[in-house]
Amino acid sequence: MTYTILARWIGVWILLWVGFAAPAEARKEIVVDYEAGLVYPLENGRLVRGPIITNHGVVFKKKYLGTFRVTEKLIEKRSNLYNRHGQPIRNGEEGARMPYWMRLGHTAQGFHYSSLFSATGPRRRSRGCYRLSKADAIWLFNWTPIGTPVHVVWSVKQSRFAYLQKATSSRRASLPLEPQGVSVRPALPMRTVAQGVAHPGLPARRYHG
Repeated sequence: MTYTILARWIGVWILLWVGFAAPAEARKEIVVDYEAGLVYPLENGRLVRGPIITNHGVVFKKKYLGTFRVTEKLIEKRSNLYNRHGQPIRNGEEGARMPYWMRLGHTAQGFHYSSLFSATGPRRRSRGCYRLSKADAIWLFNWTPIGTPVHVVWSVKQSRFAYLQKATSSRRASLPLEPQGVSVRPALPMRTVAQGVAHPGLPARRYHG
């Protein structure tokens, strides 16, 4: 009996030791500043890249704001609403490509690369999705696991993420000056990712682009 109790206590201590010794997995989340058209990828509350410029919906809807989770990731995706020019699809026309697609919750919105993306000019250019440059879309797709929370706020500076304003200023101050039109951010090579990863049980959705 004594040996049984001793063995149990040893087992408990081993489990506790393993739990404390194992490094904690980084907590990832994404914050989107709708007003500014910026995406903040965070690990344990700290900015790890960017902020990333995004082109998002020309028409704002309140339902775009809130906290969502990434529920679907597809390397290749096509819009079933709009063509490659951003216009409604006509009969026999193919939908716009939306590579590196990541859907937000049960909505029709998501992050993806678009050939129509532009880092200059108006940020509101899409039909509702968050368009990214190719380098940023690949990086975000590889960095983000299914289930990652995405907090879409109207303005970072008016939200609980206001501290990101200071972090962004410090980050920009530490970067070398860029020649006009040249980015110092390197394009990262894409890692091998499954062709399609989706949350089970979710219904098919219509996608903007």
